[in-house]
Amino acid sequence: LLAEDIVCAGIPLEPAHGRAATMAMLAPFLAAEEIDWRILAIAANATTVFTERDDRFRFAGKDWTAVRAAGVFEIDTNGRIAAWRDYFDLVELERAMP
Repeated sequence: LLAEDIVCAGIPLEPAHGRAATMAMLAPFLAAEEIDWRILAIAANATTVFTERDDRFRFAGKDWTAVRAAGVFEIDTNGRIAAWRDYFDLVELERAMP
């Protein structure tokens, strides 16, 4: 559901431009054996969606880890995600990743 020209930013990191770069940025997360994105709250205004989440990951040989995140998704006229911004604590993310 990503637009070809998506801009994806994991704030405070530099944004990825384009679908391939976004998938490359997500690859370390998608390497988890199990993923559980827990939506705590969600709201929408026209084509903008806000989420509050606990992103949970279980990597091979490891226990579950979690990162708290707030995300903003902008949907284009084709129903694809044109912009994706996640806000999180970088130290918390680094502790969660193997």
